[in-house]
Amino acid sequence: MIIIGGGEFTERIENTKDIEFFKISGTKTKSANYAGYNLKNIENIKIPKGNNQCIINWSYTFIKNFDQLKLAIKGIERISRFMVKNSDCSYIFISSTSANLDLNYNSLYGIYKFLSEKILKDV
Repeated sequence: MIIIGGGEFTERIENTKDIEFFKISGTKTKSANYAGYNLKNIENIKIPKGNNQCIINWSYTFIKNFDQLKLAIKGIERISRFMVKNSDCSYIFISSTSANLDLNYNSLYGIYKFLSEKILKDV
């Protein structure tokens, strides 16, 4: 199984017994295949055979301005190109946008999550 992202939730998923993960990250860690800053090189990562399911748990958490919003959307666009290149995989995108719709419409993070869902759904 492939997992794109990091954080506490990803670590919990990775600790699932009897499942081996091929982890892709935008942060340098010892336990992941580094895809470069903001997943710049994700399309160049070679997926080992037998991995046909992917969990996407990747996002920018604190988006303070429109430049950061554009950067976050660029990362999602890179993931979408990765999905097209690896179309034989099944994908699950973990998102938190429905927690509070009023808040999400009024925050850059909420707008980013809605746009992310739209981009990935269209792929």
